[in-house]
Amino acid sequence: MRALRLPRRILVFALAVLAVGPGCGRPGDGADIPQPVYSWLDRNVFQAKCLGCHATGNAAYGVDLSSYARLQVTGSVVAGDPARSTLYTQAFSGLMPKGAARLSDAEIEAIEAWIRAGAEDDTAVVVPAAAPVVSAVTPVSGPKNGGTTITLSGTGFSSGIAVSVGGSDCTGVMVSSAGTLSCVTPAHGAGVVDITVTNPDGQTGSLAGAFTYNDVVLATPTIGSVSPGSGTTAGGTALTVDGANFEAGATVILGGASCTGVTVVSATRITCTTPAHAAGAVDVRVANVSGQSGTLASGFTYAVSATFSSIFQNILQPKCNSCHAGNGAPKGVDYSTYAKTMSTGSVLAGNAASSKLYLRTIDGTMPKNASPLSAAEETTIQTWINNGALND
Repeated sequence: MRALRLPRRILVFALAVLAVGPGCGRPGDGADIPQPVYSWLDRNVFQAKCLGCHATGNAAYGVDLSSYARLQVTGSVVAGDPARSTLYTQAFSGLMPKGAARLSDAEIEAIEAWIRAGAEDDTAVVVPAAAPVVSAVTPVSGPKNGGTTITLSGTGFSSGIAVSVGGSDCTGVMVSSAGTLSCVTPAHGAGVVDITVTNPDGQTGSLAGAFTYNDVVLATPTIGSVSPGSGTTAGGTALTVDGANFEAGATVILGGASCTGVTVVSATRITCTTPAHAAGAVDVRVANVSGQSGTLASGFTYAVSATFSSIFQNILQPKCNSCHAGNGAPKGVDYSTYAKTMSTGSVLAGNAASSKLYLRTIDGTMPKNASPLSAAEETTIQTWINNGALND
């Protein structure tokens, strides 16, 4: 008869339960069974078995396990990646605790599971965010057909906040800071209405009688087209906006940043120069001096240009340098400057097909633990390398 073989993790857990036995901890509370949470590991492993070498003032190799905060700053734990966490690898190999019995398999697996789950601190006190407060609105009135851009002042505004004016949704909400946001009023019957904001966590704040809809109708600007439809993240693209009901003095806003050199050519055309902005599609909004505004959703796309400065600003620095910068750069591949990028051998000027920087992005292995680069970003890197990988 073939012996039944159980998975190793089940055997480890079963042995841990048997080892506890009656009388260990409070009956039934599982106090001594290894748990993949910081509070258990700190109490039963770090404090009990590691502080002889890894405590404040006596931290071997600078690794201090006396508190969660000190543990995090040492770099011995890489959240989500046990294989790169020396806390786990040293315990697994039996090198830690030094001069003492190796941690049990269950304890080691608890450390691994805790790191893989994000290495969070379950002892931290979470303070609920305060509810948002609306203290003022500008302007305080507008026409009943809506289209008025209003600015709300207050506190506690979060990204993703919703704004209601008289029970209907304000559109194009843009949060400038925790104390300022703007949006465009919906149509509503004449009269005084309340404004209510709702954060993503469900908390709300209201200002009674905050806005008055006047019994008048003003022409709302509309945008039919934007040309060209894309430009570089550095800005400086000459833009033509065609539409209707543009007033003298109107402004043009792209993704929250104002166009410069605005010229209202006519009631149907405006020209301006794009500001700098991060890569991606943005809304284009025209705001008349009367307060009315119109928006073309995703009307303009900021693209990463095939230059090192643009690639560094939009790709390498925000998406790659968390791993590939400084002394901890894997295999010495450092993208923190142009000189270091070129000296690592990961970029072969004129040959993207043999350049690891390009190959590792298209196969999805880089950026590690992050979303893959877009096809447009990959093509930009490819073009820059094939054009000679020059430093602009």
